Amino acid sequence: MTSYAYFPGCASEGSGREFADTMEVVFHALDHELTEIPDWNCCGASSAHSVSSFLSLALPGRDLAKAEEMGLDVVAPCAACYNRLATAALELPGQREMNGEELPEFHGNIKVVHPLRLLSSPESMAMVASKLKRTLNGLRVVAYYGCLTVRPSKVTGVSGKELENPMMMDKVLELLGAEVIDWPHKTSCCGAAQTLPKPLLAQNLTLEIVDNALALEAEAIVTGCPLCFLNLELQQIQAKANGQRDQAHIPVFYISELMALCLEIGDLKYAFKNHLIPVDGPLVSRELSWR
Repeated sequence: MTSYAYFPGCASEGSGREFADTMEVVFHALDHELTEIPDWNCCGASSAHSVSSFLSLALPGRDLAKAEEMGLDVVAPCAACYNRLATAALELPGQREMNGEELPEFHGNIKVVHPLRLLSSPESMAMVASKLKRTLNGLRVVAYYGCLTVRPSKVTGVSGKELENPMMMDKVLELLGAEVIDWPHKTSCCGAAQTLPKPLLAQNLTLEIVDNALALEAEAIVTGCPLCFLNLELQQIQAKANGQRDQAHIPVFYISELMALCLEIGDLKYAFKNHLIPVDGPLVSRELSWR
């Protein structure tokens, strides 16, 4: 069993609870032990770094310092949290103060790991294959990574073709038995961070992603980010309420939910019923009912 310091993020007890709950049980099933960072605080995503260079390092830096005391690399499921923690891990070592204010002491002896890297590793894939209880029966999906999972390259370590065409989630979905559709919006920004300051921009960005998924006849969008998940659901509902869209909504899943479904672990009845866009259609059509 491999141990990691776990940074749940603020969404884990609210809008992203289904993601956190299923991610935790999936990690446990794959022999990855997650130990929550004690007394962790918000990493500052997505507003702190836009208003204060000090807070952009101090907030995630405190969490990194605690993880370093634990001697464990950090796993942060939320793409925004992962990006802020990874940025701080890159920039904080050697810095003791900024603008006359003291920064947390972090030496860079640990790293921040995105969960998709772990879930798509050969070891994890082999274990998933050995534990599968059911498959997705050819469910047509598009894998949506969003803009913070792989960029910027100097922070995430992702380079080359993977910047525009990451395959981590695709590989897992294919192993689960899904038909993963190639599409151009894998790493497009959905505008989640602009929902309040620029709502029209956020809606336009999201609906472009949704419309393309529908045009490709995808039955669902699969993501690994709670901010993207919430935005993809809310913007579809808002557009219909405003009379801007009349076509059917496309359901959104977390990758961890589909993994938990196929491994038959966790309280999936609870998780799926809290989706704003019902998932009954694609699940029932593929004989994947969790009931």
